[in-house]
Amino acid sequence: MVIDREKVVEVYRFVFNSDSLSILLNYSKSIGDWQGPNLPEDITFFQDHKMWLGTVGHEKMSWWFLTDEECQEVRNMGIDLFGGA
Repeated sequence: MVIDREKVVEVYRFVFNSDSLSILLNYSKSIGDWQGPNLPEDITFFQDHKMWLGTVGHEKMSWWFLTDEECQEVRNMGIDLFGGA
């Protein structure tokens, strides 16, 4: 993906399932840690072509679009949705 004339970045697309989630959680449960070069940066998840989770890792920002049930499931995985708030 070309950002501008001087900056080109690689964009990767993966299937999100229990295996890929396990890999991500093995490295960190904090979205703020999901930054290059060691971890994927600015991860975004889609479900049925709609954003489910968007992140800006270096700003420690995330946008979640969850049902109450999904919110509870994510919390049960040990993921802090609100960054310690």
